[in-house]
Amino acid sequence: MSEAFPDTEHTGQQRPSRGRTLAFLVLVVLLVAAPLIAREILNTVEAAKQNVYLIGLVLPVLSLSLAAAGVLILRRVVGKEPLDIIWYRPRRAEIVGTLLLILGTPIVVGLVSMLGSRLGLVSERYRVFYSGRLDFVYFVALTAFLVLPTPVIEELFWRGSAQPALAQAVGAVAAWVVQAALFAAVHFRPLGGFLPLLAFGLLTGLWRWRRRTLVPLILTHVVFNALWCAWHWPDWLEMSRIRITHDYSAEIAELTTPSPYDPNDDARYDYERARRTLQPLPDELDPIISQDPARWTPQQTDAARQWLAANAQALEHLARGAGKPYYCPDYRFRGTLFPSGVFAATERNLAFALKARIGLHAGEGREEEMVRDIATLYRFGTHFVGRKVLMDQLAGTAIRGMAAVMTKRVLAHYSFSTQTLDTLREQFQAFSDADDHVADLSLERLYCLHEIQRIFTDDGQGRGYVPETTLRASPGMTPEHEEAFLKMERSETTQKVEAFFEQIPTVARQSPWQLHKEPNDVSRTLQDLMRRNALLDTMGPAYLQAMDILWRSRTEVDAALALLAILRYETDHHQLPESLEQLVSVGHLKRLPRDNYSPDPLVYRWTPDGFLLYSWGLDFDDDGGTPSKWGAGEQGGDQVFWPIQTAN
Repeated sequence: MSEAFPDTEHTGQQRPSRGRTLAFLVLVVLLVAAPLIAREILNTVEAAKQNVYLIGLVLPVLSLSLAAAGVLILRRVVGKEPLDIIWYRPRRAEIVGTLLLILGTPIVVGLVSMLGSRLGLVSERYRVFYSGRLDFVYFVALTAFLVLPTPVIEELFWRGSAQPALAQAVGAVAAWVVQAALFAAVHFRPLGGFLPLLAFGLLTGLWRWRRRTLVPLILTHVVFNALWCAWHWPDWLEMSRIRITHDYSAEIAELTTPSPYDPNDDARYDYERARRTLQPLPDELDPIISQDPARWTPQQTDAARQWLAANAQALEHLARGAGKPYYCPDYRFRGTLFPSGVFAATERNLAFALKARIGLHAGEGREEEMVRDIATLYRFGTHFVGRKVLMDQLAGTAIRGMAAVMTKRVLAHYSFSTQTLDTLREQFQAFSDADDHVADLSLERLYCLHEIQRIFTDDGQGRGYVPETTLRASPGMTPEHEEAFLKMERSETTQKVEAFFEQIPTVARQSPWQLHKEPNDVSRTLQDLMRRNALLDTMGPAYLQAMDILWRSRTEVDAALALLAILRYETDHHQLPESLEQLVSVGHLKRLPRDNYSPDPLVYRWTPDGFLLYSWGLDFDDDGGTPSKWGAGEQGGDQVFWPIQTAN
């Protein structure tokens, strides 16, 4: 029943060399794989939203066209006889074998897939479909493409051409295995998807090796692809009911762009130049990023100076950008509930470079340069707060806190002139007056509304549900989360999200003390909304926690201002003030620095060695100045601003 491939030595045709055969085969396979590689590169949620037909259909069609051309190339280069196509043999055994192949292949592939699932090898599914911009026509076209031309051309190429060419070069057994591995590999599936395709290639390759006919393989491939499409069509129908009907990105662009807008006033371009010219942080400086520059070793100080000298141009661009009135980043949807900002490792390194230079300037007595860099660092952070995505606001808050902490550190280690103390005090007074340090979640509201239209179906009347397909495509979704999301209804969820964000401005302006110690209707409303909706329960706690981080920044700035006023008073009177109220009375403070974690101002108290300045911290009680990072220690504690603490 079986037949071997004919030996070209008996056909009168010269047999090409193994090297030439393998070289052309590798070239053709790379050509076939090239469009699929491009698809994998483009196959992100953001790209799929804009180029779904390109990613899902155009590139695969191009790959299939190259495979068809590859059949002709291999026949011409390798020789006609070994690649002779036998379509079908009209024998009873052929008919029985074809039926067994058609029935058995899906069963074997299904068992392999189930085994991969049992072993935890199942990969992320439907990545290209998770865009919310797919319609019924797309899935019809995809089905037609997978069921009609794909089986014919793929079998002609892989089993009809590639396998015989490999058999010439490496032998029949190796050719059988290698073609199956290459067939599975160019589909670019993780291990859980690779193994079923490998099993398919081995089964069809075995038939080609032993029987040579191609029609049974094409029929098997048609049935297999048709079954795969039929299995997914219920999911695809659900996903075709997800429609993007509103362009929230346009609203985000409008909210983040001032009117009138002048590119010369936008810091974006200076920051881009700073990013491009920034030299990477040397490995030897990694350990000192969080250390006080005054405690660096001479070797570390020299390495920091060299790095800062190499980045003089980058820091010049940064300073120029920080002096501009606004910064307008280009926010784009990235298909995530919590949108990522533009602040990245480069920005962190720029901030660290300024922080390091502040410490070096202070140690070298370059007070004017130090003051200028402190202002630049603070303004750099300010550009990332306000009407920005929350991730950027948190990053900007951290940078402003860094400016306040560095000011306290240099004051702890060095003595400065009265003029420098006055300049720093005036700067921080201006910072405190200009910035309310209140979280702005207006962009998060738009992202959440976009998320609703991206994961819910739409019946045209504002109603809909979350398809299970969408949840399976979401990484990290637990069964409990899935069940809660499946119970949500679109219009009700939209109403709850709008209600949540309507209350946020009120909550954002309440200090942590007011929010946690003086319960009110607003906080109870938010907790009720989060408890009754899975979407809000997922995002709400993170939003509320982020507001607390911004309040810490405000407290840090007010503490730095109070410290400067205390030291300035001491310079004039050669003694410490009796109270913070005294600083207000003599004009060193415009108002008492508020402790946002207590009902009173920051605590100022004399000690035998000087004085204490601290906040009650997250435990909302006075622990007498016991140091603990924001009072979050096991025994509570306070956030101590002075004397300077290692944790600060």
